[in-house]
Amino acid sequence: MEIGLDKLKASAGKLFLLGLFALGLAVAQIMVIAAHRIELSEPIQLDSDLSVSVPSGQGWGATISSADRRTGVLGTIRAKLVIGPLSAAEVRCTHRLIPEDQSLDQLLVGRFSRDQNSWRLHDHGEIRLANLTIHWIQATANDSPTEVFLGIGQLSPTRIIEVQVIVSDDPELARRIFMTVVNSIHFEEGSTSGGSVAALPR
Repeated sequence: MEIGLDKLKASAGKLFLLGLFALGLAVAQIMVIAAHRIELSEPIQLDSDLSVSVPSGQGWGATISSADRRTGVLGTIRAKLVIGPLSAAEVRCTHRLIPEDQSLDQLLVGRFSRDQNSWRLHDHGEIRLANLTIHWIQATANDSPTEVFLGIGQLSPTRIIEVQVIVSDDPELARRIFMTVVNSIHFEEGSTSGGSVAALPR
């Protein structure tokens, strides 16, 4: 019986070491990605007048979601960085209708103020593009090493674009991804919009 227990303990110890090794490799790969320039996809159309690029390559994968009129969402592009067992980063670019009677500030802060005990808001600002201003805020989760950047830009009296970046335990990488994606936004003011999402570029 003691021999069986010894074997079980030895196997558990080996599994634990293998888990640590895999985790170490994943963290090392995240650090390598963080140290290099963020590669972007080709522009992806969120509407006839609106496109954005998301991170690609080195573990990134992207998906698109069609419109959901019940929630006011006109289309969403998601890009996720998966390294081993870890979801290390996620980008969401959402084209949506503006909820009635809500300002951009209310939309921005409201995402985090619903549960004030879970988030610390510690930075904010504006990014001025050619014909669009993105208002953004940075928050850190209180119960996990999660950094979130959320930016909102008003496209018309009825439409906005939201860019959200979620990164585990690396605020500088979160900032770099967010700024890179926001600066890839292309908006043709005055164009006729159709509220559709195109396929991902091949």
